[in-house]
Amino acid sequence: MATATYDVIIIGGGINGAATAASVAARGYRTLVLEQDDFASGTTSASTKLIHGGLRYLETGDARLVHESLQSRERLLRERPHLVRPMGFILPVYEGDPRPPWYVRSGLALYDLLSPRKVSPWHSSFSERELQRFEPSISTDHLKAAFLYHYAQVWSPERLTLEYLA
Repeated sequence: MATATYDVIIIGGGINGAATAASVAARGYRTLVLEQDDFASGTTSASTKLIHGGLRYLETGDARLVHESLQSRERLLRERPHLVRPMGFILPVYEGDPRPPWYVRSGLALYDLLSPRKVSPWHSSFSERELQRFEPSISTDHLKAAFLYHYAQVWSPERLTLEYLA
């Protein structure tokens, strides 16, 4: 019986293990992924399916982490458009909120600037009337501003995992 030799052994066959294996193998290393159950059957299959860009890390000043997250997200949007698509989120700002509209607008502008040339759209804002037409279930009582920004969503993280392992 022949014995296989590997340069890298990755324990865990979820999305992170699979993506790491694909990256390492692309650099020419002989790579083995070990998984005790079925690939992508644990946390990967129970995730929110969101691929965020780290917007909340701007508040702690970690612009480098945000930039890296946005680079990874944009790469997935370019390389796997059949599985990963932009997903918009509405962020209303109401009277009395801890973050005033100028603060949120500034953060979203910085978020856009930290992103590489983009597949996902830039943020935008809504007037009260536009917000009511776009999403009537959001209250406009005491509304100061409303913004649309984007994360991404992977429609099938299990399939993405298997593509990385192929």
